[in-house]
Amino acid sequence: VVLGQEVCAVEEVRDEVRIHCHQRCFRAQWAVVTVSLGVLQSRPSFLQLPEKPLQRLEMCHYNKLLLNVSESAAARFPVFTDLVSHHFWQLFNYWPLTGKPLLSLATLSAEAEKLTDEEALEAACGLLTLAKHEIRASHFTRWGRVPWACGSYSVSSKDAEWDDIRALLLATEEGRIKVAGEHTHEEHQGGFHAAYLSGKRAAQEVWEGFQAVA
Repeated sequence: VVLGQEVCAVEEVRDEVRIHCHQRCFRAQWAVVTVSLGVLQSRPSFLQLPEKPLQRLEMCHYNKLLLNVSESAAARFPVFTDLVSHHFWQLFNYWPLTGKPLLSLATLSAEAEKLTDEEALEAACGLLTLAKHEIRASHFTRWGRVPWACGSYSVSSKDAEWDDIRALLLATEEGRIKVAGEHTHEEHQGGFHAAYLSGKRAAQEVWEGFQAVA
């Protein structure tokens, strides 16, 4: 396990895989690439994949504004509340289920990531009629701005073809570089199950490759 090494590119050269970092190059017989779809899209030279299927898939901007509030404030809301807002569309309240005074406001808007923490809090206070002294702490996720994620999870765009995910897999089927991650599973795309199952599939492909050349 090597930490603190940013990978610039992964390539297959004859009978080995080369993982290029800024100051080092690692060599292996096989590699499984699990970086997000957003990273693959933002860095086309990272791994050679079919351009059109790659770009027709999208990373969504599902984010949450988490509010730790007073017990009296949490008790005012049901578990779910639909919101009418440019940025936030739903409130989830943990208080009735767990006894923890935690509110979660969900957003799918890329524009919402541009809000400062203060602006997000102001919007939440206005939507929920909360006084600022009722908020003990807050945290706003901005997955689109995380360089190793570039979004929260993948979705198929309106222009996507039915076999775009399969096209990504076929591009690495015969090589020593395999891809895994939620964006590489057709049935459960976008979810934890997709990440887990795609990892099992990639590991099986590597194992079969080892056996074929043994």
